[in-house]
Amino acid sequence: MKIKYFEYITVYLSVFLVCVFVGIIGRMVLLEKGADEYTAGFFFWISTGFGILMFAILSLFLNDLAERLLNRFLKAKKMNHLKAGFQVKTLKK
Repeated sequence: MKIKYFEYITVYLSVFLVCVFVGIIGRMVLLEKGADEYTAGFFFWISTGFGILMFAILSLFLNDLAERLLNRFLKAKKMNHLKAGFQVKTLKK
């Protein structure tokens, strides 16, 4: 198995397990409050699906935004290092 596939499996499995865990906690709270089994089960599936949907939306939009910000700051930092290096070289001559 390729390492890249293993990384995808671990990330998506951990997100799925957290969403299921939140759904289970919500289901247990609803059952303690007096809701029936159908309502609690419905809330479980809705909260699990909502969590996965929110992860997908955030990963689509925030991934691009974070990549742009990192590239901008890394380019600025690289340019500052290059300018500082040129200044040092000209001072030595």
